[in-house]
Amino acid sequence: MPRPGPLLCLAALALLAGCVSGRGAALSIARQHGLATEYVDGDDYRHLVLRRRGPAGDLHIYIEGDGRPYLSRNQIARDPTSRSLTMLHLMLLDPSPSVYIGRPCYFGLEHDRHCDATVWTTRRFAPEVIASMQAVAQAEIAAAGAKRVTLFGHSGGATIATLLATRLPGVGELVTLAGNLDTDRWAALHGYAPLTGSLNPARLGRLPATVAALHYVGSADTVVPPALVEAAVRGVGGKLIVVRGFRHSCCWERIWPPHPEQTP
Repeated sequence: MPRPGPLLCLAALALLAGCVSGRGAALSIARQHGLATEYVDGDDYRHLVLRRRGPAGDLHIYIEGDGRPYLSRNQIARDPTSRSLTMLHLMLLDPSPSVYIGRPCYFGLEHDRHCDATVWTTRRFAPEVIASMQAVAQAEIAAAGAKRVTLFGHSGGATIATLLATRLPGVGELVTLAGNLDTDRWAALHGYAPLTGSLNPARLGRLPATVAALHYVGSADTVVPPALVEAAVRGVGGKLIVVRGFRHSCCWERIWPPHPEQTP
């Protein structure tokens, strides 16, 4: 029997990857790369935390995007966890001590206490969600003995990172990728229902001068278009960097870790 060709093999691998849950993929990556894995309590929620320890001083905190809250415009997903895991893959390229903090009700916790579909749909940035993320991040900062903290977030994870930037001790830098920094305008742009009960970074004023903010967006992003990010950055503050040819989830690994002066 002839062996399958390379294209067939790639197709089979892609199909297999598509069958793996976001939780399963994250835990597999953690095992392969020697990341410490733990489910920890925040305030109202539990969170998956993946850690790579290092010398005390700096700590980089990574926050994933919204994943797939909806299967279609009118069908809510049972499990919103991202399969692409953009921020986890980027953390693996970062040599600094880092921690990846999963969002409430993601990574197999969708049936956990206080979890229902609103936590990954309309209330995905609710005060209690941000408070729980804050509690976990503060504990990680303290455990790492970190004096300088950098927050990284992609898409909806950038929303959370921006909301956390004024709430956490030691944050000196915020880096957002394709950041949804004005959730009201974003929902209106796409004709989505408003994120009722969620906080909107665009309504909270400017970041403090102590936080250096870099906001990256791809020139070909149709999910969070550059014009939307540019308008939000004028209110939130920070430096806007438009990367030619990049889309919403592609191709951030090419510029990671980020160096603004070298960005194409």
